[in-house]
Amino acid sequence: MIFSISYPVKTEEDKAKLDKILDDLTDSKEDIVIICPRGNGGAKRTYDYLKEKAIDENRLYILENGVVSKVYEN
Repeated sequence: MIFSISYPVKTEEDKAKLDKILDDLTDSKEDIVIICPRGNGGAKRTYDYLKEKAIDENRLYILENGVVSKVYEN
């Protein structure tokens, strides 16, 4: 199982949402993919927050260029 986190950590409210699953993230050995609209500042803030919360940096990944780069027209 791979965890994916699809919102940036901008506010204390955002951090509180992430804190609700922090035990699951800490207990797991699975990779964590951080997904945000463009894969820039929001993703980096989430990455840094999880690292600060003792999540192994080797498990953290940011979806390059975010969701915007993965959307295509049929």
